[in-house]
Amino acid sequence: MSLKGLIKLAVVASLLFTGVQFSKVYVHRTQIKKIMGDEALDARRATNMSADSLKTQIRQRIEQDIPSLIPFDGLEITGLGDPRADVVATAHYTEVVDLLVHRHSMKMVVTAQADAPGR
Repeated sequence: MSLKGLIKLAVVASLLFTGVQFSKVYVHRTQIKKIMGDEALDARRATNMSADSLKTQIRQRIEQDIPSLIPFDGLEITGLGDPRADVVATAHYTEVVDLLVHRHSMKMVVTAQADAPGR
């Protein structure tokens, strides 16, 4: 194989590696959104659920399902306790992408919503 062919192969391999590393961030984002949406819907059905207990449940599920994830920078719950309002969970976190020669920190925000009945 010529030098030009080796360079092309190295470029393609590095692009594929980088793409896979960044795609993990968005897979985690999708998983977090699903977990938060499921927990918010369960909280909407419960009559005595507090925002703190919902936050605890969300954190526990995420630690169980995505153990490699760095803890949240912030987790906010709105609309809990009002039967006419949507329950909205918003998480702020940082995910680090390791590219072997550089570690890139990505600040992420995920919002999940459990709609109020009748919407």
